[in-house]
Amino acid sequence: MEQPKSMLEFALTKIREDIQSGKYPPGSKLSSKDISEELGISRTPINAAINRLVAEGLAEAIPRRGNIVTELSADKINDIVDVRIMMETHAAKAAVKNFEKHMDTIAEMESVLEQLDHIGDKDYTTASKLEAKFHTLFVSLSENDQLTNLFENNWNVSTVYHAHLLSEKPLSQFYIIYNKSHREILKLLKERNVEALCMAVEEHIDVCYEV
Repeated sequence: MEQPKSMLEFALTKIREDIQSGKYPPGSKLSSKDISEELGISRTPINAAINRLVAEGLAEAIPRRGNIVTELSADKINDIVDVRIMMETHAAKAAVKNFEKHMDTIAEMESVLEQLDHIGDKDYTTASKLEAKFHTLFVSLSENDQLTNLFENNWNVSTVYHAHLLSEKPLSQFYIIYNKSHREILKLLKERNVEALCMAVEEHIDVCYEV
């Protein structure tokens, strides 16, 4: 019998947030028993949520070890970065043509940057959500739902590594750098400068994975 969607989605959201915040670092075990006790719900939706995370690539099912948070090798990280650059630069070209139809989306992106300007040094979950929201909104300007879905899946996996990077220093140090390039991306989008926009997007992504 299928678990009620609301319970599954609750478990999925909570576990994903805990991975993205660094509570469950790469290689750590996702124990359905422990998570069930923590959340106060049965193990059925927990197991279903973990299976979804395995399908997304955010977790791995390892024989004799159980389910663990994905450990990303240097090659995997490079692949994720390459794919993200391809998707966001492709989206940038369409976004330049479409952005005037989506001024509400532009306003949302600007609001996200204002919130990131005031991020707390340990508020990793909020930072991850806002960073994801900014880039997902940017990709959505392409008006290509399939591209947006693929981007979100790639983002979910990359946050395992990105959360580890962010945990090394106070978040405010990162977002002084990040938001400068975020604002450059918005500026070039509004100027319809496709070539410079694609270069700015690529440079921003490179910086995000080198900090």
